[in-house]
Amino acid sequence: MELYYQPTKSKKMNSIEKLKSNQPELFETVFNTGVAKESKRINNWLKIDLTRAELITKINSNEHPSEADLFYAKVDKQMKQIK
Repeated sequence: MELYYQPTKSKKMNSIEKLKSNQPELFETVFNTGVAKESKRINNWLKIDLTRAELITKINSNEHPSEADLFYAKVDKQMKQIK
């Protein structure tokens, strides 16, 4: 038994289309904010030395890389330049 309401996909799409037509500026702001955040998240994963399979898994998991992962990736990149 589910304890919370989950709109069906068609209701979600209907709400999105309604927002898009009734409030185009708000829709554009929300959409662009989401795109920017997702782009930043994916670019952060690309900074870390992962195999293709690991990268796909991390991106699909909707996780964000930790600050430690980003720090070690940056240090590792600098160390490779020294060698």
